[in-house]
Amino acid sequence: MASKWYVEGDKWCENWGDGHACWDVEQVDAKSLRLYENGKAKKNLWHIE
Repeated sequence: MASKWYVEGDKWCENWGDGHACWDVEQVDAKSLRLYENGKAKKNLWHIE
């Protein structure tokens, strides 16, 4: 499934066509990001290659 991403204010957002969501993002280190939803950290990190 393809989604469109965009930045809204200071949040990372995705639109899947039938819904969308936005998250706060924190850079943990040079290659890792942590997403927050409603002020709570998401379980997994995003790893940048």
